[in-house]
Amino acid sequence: MYRLRFLTFTLLTTTLISVFSCSKEDDIIQTVSLSDEIPYGTIGTGKILFNRNYDYYLIDSEEQCVSELRIETIGNNCVISPNGEMIAYADYSDILHIVNIDGSVYAEQSYTKQCFSKISWSKDSKRIIYFDQCYGDPENLYELNVEEPCCTNRLIRTFGRSNVIYGISSPFSLSVNNDMVFYAITNEEFQQSGIYTMNKDGEDLKCIYTDDSVGVYFQNPYSHKSYSSPAWSPTDDRIAFASNTSGDLQNSSEIILIDPDGNNAETLVKFDEQSVNEGLNSISSICWSPDGTKIAFSISDEIFNQQSISHIYMIELITREITQLTFEEGMSDTGISWSE
Repeated sequence: MYRLRFLTFTLLTTTLISVFSCSKEDDIIQTVSLSDEIPYGTIGTGKILFNRNYDYYLIDSEEQCVSELRIETIGNNCVISPNGEMIAYADYSDILHIVNIDGSVYAEQSYTKQCFSKISWSKDSKRIIYFDQCYGDPENLYELNVEEPCCTNRLIRTFGRSNVIYGISSPFSLSVNNDMVFYAITNEEFQQSGIYTMNKDGEDLKCIYTDDSVGVYFQNPYSHKSYSSPAWSPTDDRIAFASNTSGDLQNSSEIILIDPDGNNAETLVKFDEQSVNEGLNSISSICWSPDGTKIAFSISDEIFNQQSISHIYMIELITREITQLTFEEGMSDTGISWSE
C-alpha cells in the first residue's frame, strides 16, 4: 500500500540559498556541502528548515540548493515563517532572535527570567507564540507581534509549574484564526493525555482526541504510547499528528488525520518493526507543505553508535507515496518547518 522511494546517490555540490540566488554569503547563512542527494523535483515548492545534530539547514526546492544557518540555538527552537521571509530562534542566553531570510537581523528580544521554548509562527507570519518555560516555574504562553515596534508581547495563558514529564509536550500549531492545537500529558491541569485545542486568547481549552492507552508509559514502564507534533493543514480542515507505541503495546508509529473537532480519524500511514528497522519507528516533527498536498516528518530509521538516528521523509496525501529526503549516516534530522 505504501511505496517507499529510497534514493542513494551522492550530492556533488550544494550552494547557498538567499532570497535571490544560491551564491550569496553572509554571517548567518553560508554555503555548505552535504552528502545528501535531495530530491528537489519531488518536494515541489517551498523551503524546508531542519535540525541536523544541533545545526540548522535550509532546503530550497526552487533554487535546488541547501544552506546552513550559523546560529547557536537550544534544541528545536528554530522555525521558519510560513511566508518564507523570516526565521525565529532562541539561543543559550535566552534571547529570541528574528532574522530575515537573507541573514539580516530583524529583531532581538530578551526578557528577565524567560526561558524561550516551543516557538511557533502564525500562518500570516505576523505573530510568534512561545513558552516561557523555566523548570519549576509556572509556564507562561506568550504572543509576540513582530510587526509592532520592539515586537510587543502579550501573555495568553499561564499553565501549571514546568515539568519535564507532564503537561504540554509539543510545540503549538496555529490555524488561520490563531486557534492552537498541541499534545499534553495528564497533570493537574489536563485531565487526560491527548490532542488539545484552545482559542487565540487561551480559552475554550478542550481535548479533541485521545484513547485509553495514551501516556501509560508513566504508569507502566514496559508500555508506552504517546502523540506528537499535531499540525493544522494550510486550509484548517484537518489536523495531522503522530502516534507512537512501544513495549507491550507492540512497536509501531502512524500519522493520523482528524477534523478540527477530533472526528473522522484516518490513518495516513503506519510503520511497524518490519517496515523500517526493528524497534525503530518513532515519528516526530510533522509539518504540512504550503499547498497542503504533502506532509514531511522525521522518523527513526537507523542505529549509529548504539543511538537511534532519524531522517526526514515526505508522504503525498493522495497517492500515499513516501519519499526519503535526507540520508547522511549517523546524522539525526528533526525539528522540521516548511514555508512558501
